[in-house]
Amino acid sequence: MPAIAHAYRRGATYTWRRRIPRSLCRFCKGDALIVSLGTCDPRRARFLAGQLTAYSDELFHRAMADADPEIVMTRRQLDGVFRESLLVHLDKLDPVAAAERADPDFDPDDSRRCDRRMGWVFRLLAGRGAAAKVDAGTAAKMAEQGLSPEDIAEVVATLAAMITQGAHRMPRQRLETLLTHQNAPPTSVNLALAQTETLRAMAAAAFATERRYDGDRVEDSAKLDAIMLREVDARAAAIVEPARSAPSPPLP
Repeated sequence: MPAIAHAYRRGATYTWRRRIPRSLCRFCKGDALIVSLGTCDPRRARFLAGQLTAYSDELFHRAMADADPEIVMTRRQLDGVFRESLLVHLDKLDPVAAAERADPDFDPDDSRRCDRRMGWVFRLLAGRGAAAKVDAGTAAKMAEQGLSPEDIAEVVATLAAMITQGAHRMPRQRLETLLTHQNAPPTSVNLALAQTETLRAMAAAAFATERRYDGDRVEDSAKLDAIMLREVDARAAAIVEPARSAPSPPLP
């Protein structure tokens, strides 16, 4: 039977354990909630653990909101962090791709694979943090997207190196700057949320290979329309202005 989330067998009965968010630990005597489920039946334990987990989610959210109304960012603020991080990373990747295209031996397929590898690195770090790894399910999804066994091995090696060196954590100063732009306090919760949003945005930018190597930029059509509308307006103004300044014919 699959493992029960937040529950384990302790002696004859199951016990439920849930870590308290760090920002709330200052109000508590410990760092975890521990409840004996009083049953040795795994099905009953799974039901009770699910109820406790759902209730603790609501409890933690309410407690953090009551402790400080601005302690947790709103969805709009999170979207702002994502947007800024996405644009910054796209702007970083564009000149790299331009330099690659200038190389006479440029291989767009190789560049696409390289970007997709990093996209998977960022995606896994966003979802799993220091526990990020390439399991069988993830490897299968990567293969479906066209990554070779060598590409997957490169993702595994890159993840391991980044986690070992602590490079999976974003610089605090960078995260605080993002929070400042959203008028959000640099609490531990917000810093963690900002890191997740930033890594997700970097993954999205890396996966957008069609922009860099196929010339498929969705904003180009909008730019074309805007430029042509301005051109039409300018020509219309140029025709109207001489007509206004022309002298009126003399009265008979």
